[in-house]
Amino acid sequence: MKIGVHKVAMAAPNDVSGLAALIDSGEVDPGEVVALIGKTEGNGGANDFTRGYATLSYQLLLGKHLGMSPEKVGARVAFVWSGGTEGVLSPHATVFTRSAMTERSGGSAGPRLALAVEATRDIAAEEVGTMAQVREVAAAVRRCLQAAEIRDPADVHYVQVKGPLLTPASIADADRRGAKLVTHDPNGSKVYARGATALGVALGLGEVKESSLTEEVIGRRFDLFSSVASTSAGGELRNCEVLLFGNSPAVASDYRIGHAVLKDAIDAAGVRAAIRNAGLAFEGALGDEDARRVVSIFAKAEATPTVRGRRNTMLSDADINYERHARAAVGAVIASITGDPAIFVSGGTEHQCAPGPPSSACERKGRRGGRNRARVELAWRTRGQPRGMRVSPGNRPRKLPATPPSTTRSWPLTYRASGPRRNAITSAMSSGAATRPMGTSPARSAARPASSYTFAVMPVRTMPGDTELTRIPSRPNSWARTFTSMMTAALLGP
Repeated sequence: MKIGVHKVAMAAPNDVSGLAALIDSGEVDPGEVVALIGKTEGNGGANDFTRGYATLSYQLLLGKHLGMSPEKVGARVAFVWSGGTEGVLSPHATVFTRSAMTERSGGSAGPRLALAVEATRDIAAEEVGTMAQVREVAAAVRRCLQAAEIRDPADVHYVQVKGPLLTPASIADADRRGAKLVTHDPNGSKVYARGATALGVALGLGEVKESSLTEEVIGRRFDLFSSVASTSAGGELRNCEVLLFGNSPAVASDYRIGHAVLKDAIDAAGVRAAIRNAGLAFEGALGDEDARRVVSIFAKAEATPTVRGRRNTMLSDADINYERHARAAVGAVIASITGDPAIFVSGGTEHQCAPGPPSSACERKGRRGGRNRARVELAWRTRGQPRGMRVSPGNRPRKLPATPPSTTRSWPLTYRASGPRRNAITSAMSSGAATRPMGTSPARSAARPASSYTFAVMPVRTMPGDTELTRIPSRPNSWARTFTSMMTAALLGP
């Protein structure tokens, strides 16, 4: 078995020109394509349809060359997409091929990159985020180990799983059938879906025992985890697709894979350690020549309330989802090291690393002087607390002052938690008299025979603690005068 790796840029979710050019040039045999992992410019949420659009586009391309329908292409090729190319992240696709060749291009010995792809049966809505999904993924992982000819699970460095999440349609169908769901929130189901598939990887690789797994631990007990799983969920899938990457001496690939652990989102040293773990030796920063040997990077990202003692707003930003913040931050750090922003960064690390430090993995090409394929999987989580509720001991909310500056009669109220109250009117901090014109301007008044008599200014005074909707101390006044010309109205009859 020989694994090929090809990364192509995408100008849009339906842009397949990069792979089409590789096929036309003979560099890629469409019949040997077994998997594709990529990033699209969607939002990464439950309503991100760019992933399904990209899948269909590539299925149509491969179907044209293979003489088969998109459905049949989907049955033989695994498509894994992560929506959201925030910051410097660039839309792209990494195409994996597998051939029966047994000769290596390089002369160096040692284990090389092996890849196996398996799929589960369709997962019902009521099975998403449950032990049923865990067991199905675990069985697929075991099949992958055998197919990849990897005897020691320690040689596995990356297991990518894409599975279904709950959609409004699947939720409605389950309700009609009276089926019990883990949640009725489509976006909220990602936590359970990703967590269940990650625990399935851990179970399949022997990282956890099945006796320690129950429905109650999924998405809650993060001390149960896989150190090599990278899972995501989307509404475009009904089953789980499992891609297992590792090193095997029985494989003739020109690439190697390794992984490392990052201590936080800006751990550049951890990224370099992951690249070294793949077998690429370098000192200090990654040089330009070595950087060009890095073919593709895959990462996991998680938002935290603090980074190295400094507070951030990733979890409290009401405008931008925390996963988008995390993807942008991690992507920028990795791109600054490799010089390539075409990085696969997926959000959410439920059960995909130990509580506390994040994990990282890397693949490279083993032939000296040739290209390297580097894969870095990044993930971080604060200690075992549910996402969105984590507070660092050094980041407790400060006590609000009793009387803000320039306040004499009343003071504004700052709410601690977001909710309907966030839309309350902000109280005034100082006194003042706003002026607003009334009537018409003199220029317009002189141009028309019937208009306001004068152009006046209406004062509106406010005091500290008050707004224009609560108190207007100045009495209303108006000098507007209306005159009617001695003419018959145009719409009246004779």
